[in-house]
Amino acid sequence: MPLLQKTDGGDLFQINNNAGSGNHVGGITFRDLQIAYGTLQTSGAAIHVVSSENVRVLRCIFQDCPVGVYFEESLQGFMIDCTAVYTDISEAAVAGTAVVLGNPTGDNNAIETYIAGCVFQSKSGGTPGSIGIQINNADHVRVVNTRIDSFNQAIVISPGGTADPSHNVKHVYFGDVTCLPGSATAATGAAVLIQPSAGTWVGEVWFVGCSLDAPDDGTSYQGGGVVLDPVGGGGGGGVIDQIRFVDCHVCKWNGPGLQLIGGSGSDEILTNIEVLGGYYSLNGADPASGLPSAGIAIGGAPSGARITGAACNNLVDYNGTFLPATQDYGIVIGSGALNVFVRDCDLRGNITQAVASISSVTNVQITDCAGYNDQATAVRTTPPGPSAFSGTTFGYYGPVAFYTTGGSLTQIAIDGHNTNLTSGSFTLAAGETATLTYSGLPTFIMIGK
Repeated sequence: MPLLQKTDGGDLFQINNNAGSGNHVGGITFRDLQIAYGTLQTSGAAIHVVSSENVRVLRCIFQDCPVGVYFEESLQGFMIDCTAVYTDISEAAVAGTAVVLGNPTGDNNAIETYIAGCVFQSKSGGTPGSIGIQINNADHVRVVNTRIDSFNQAIVISPGGTADPSHNVKHVYFGDVTCLPGSATAATGAAVLIQPSAGTWVGEVWFVGCSLDAPDDGTSYQGGGVVLDPVGGGGGGGVIDQIRFVDCHVCKWNGPGLQLIGGSGSDEILTNIEVLGGYYSLNGADPASGLPSAGIAIGGAPSGARITGAACNNLVDYNGTFLPATQDYGIVIGSGALNVFVRDCDLRGNITQAVASISSVTNVQITDCAGYNDQATAVRTTPPGPSAFSGTTFGYYGPVAFYTTGGSLTQIAIDGHNTNLTSGSFTLAAGETATLTYSGLPTFIMIGK
């Protein structure tokens, strides 16, 4: 394998053939090359696709490159069976990025990018600033069967910068991707950070069968392992919409495993987030100030989160031994949340309780979850007043059954419909209400289901 060594900064290869014109559909192929930067550099890419179509990078090795491959403006860029390695040069750690997609401040974007069978590894201990894959401005990206190991951050999706708000990241798929970021700092070190800024949009992003874990030897990072943040980006926040996590493993983080941060302004929106299956356990051992110890933490004011079939049960086996429990809660839902639905999850085994106390939310439903709906929780033992009530009125967000008799009850209405009964047992599904009319206090008890 030929070795190409660059001893100063800047790009080694630049390709500029006017992407999308159709005149260069044949493309350019880089194959079986080893590219190394011989001294510590802070700028430049080994392969920089300035503007071109069909640039294929096959079976190449990138060593200590400030950027391995930069698909700045590209159509049908491919990176297959490649390795990017970062070591120490002259006792200085290399804070490099294996792959960059799209220009962070301009209009150039990466379209139809495919990355498969790659290994990106930093051997310098999670150097601050090092990133496995940085996505700035891109459309239709697929990353599969790839490992991102020991970078300070593994995957960062952050459109915006200082340019116009037309920059977006959309239609992105990660399948069977392993992220094990290492960090010596408390503030940065997530496996996945989605953080648009300046009014930009991130939408239709899938993570399927991915391992998004803290490394086995630990991390100093205290934030969420996977963070969706439409608020904290520079120049104002952005919009995060339609993000799906399907059968992912998000465990052993000091902070919450999955952290959703809902925005409050019209340009800071988190909506339509789906968690389907997967494992979110043994997190929250040492969260940053203000963050809960939880498998999944929903804060701020998100609108539309659906969590189905996830295991947040605080139980992780490592080499035949179950590790000590760390999570206080399986799920935390903060005030301001809107339309949050939790179904068929395993929330047992958490130190404090399955779900943290919930208040000041709208349309939150928790149903068929072990550790929450099977606890026969005594929700209310005194009769409510004349207004319509449900389990959520008294802090329980699943179905309830209530039993009432006596007290000169004259009417029991369910969802506004008179039952023509003056005693009995009744079940309210999540979202249903009842109203009691009486002149003397009846006997009453409500049990969570």
